[in-house]
Amino acid sequence: MRRRVRLLKKLAPDLPQLLLDRERIRRVVDNVLDSALDAVGVGGRIRVETRRANHYVVVDVAHDGPRAPGELLEQLFVPFASQRPGGPAVGLAVAQQIVRAHGGEVRVRSEGEWSTVFTFTLPVAGNEDRRSGGTDRRRPRADRRTDSTGR
Repeated sequence: MRRRVRLLKKLAPDLPQLLLDRERIRRVVDNVLDSALDAVGVGGRIRVETRRANHYVVVDVAHDGPRAPGELLEQLFVPFASQRPGGPAVGLAVAQQIVRAHGGEVRVRSEGEWSTVFTFTLPVAGNEDRRSGGTDRRRPRADRRTDSTGR
């Protein structure tokens, strides 16, 4: 099914590279975006924003679809708690498990014109990609085949 939905992106250029399971984090983003797309009608908007907040990388996915009552927001991360067109909803529960396995957390709220904002945070400490550092942390060793006199 094809719908006209406006995607607004605000991606921070200065985020650190993190050592994460790329496929699993991609699944998180896909599941959260799928949930947002299910909620937004024709002409709706979805906002994706990234930023760094202290020791965390923060990703917001917001939509302006219908506002869910408070009790429904509580059930979003419970597998099979809600039915969506096409089958039971398990995507957000899976997303929450993956983010927690990476040391982060997922939250949901309403904010101003955005009826639902999914926020997931990933810690920077311990996840930074040290491979791109430029300095080699290893010290060169002497050849062990020779003794200290060079023979």
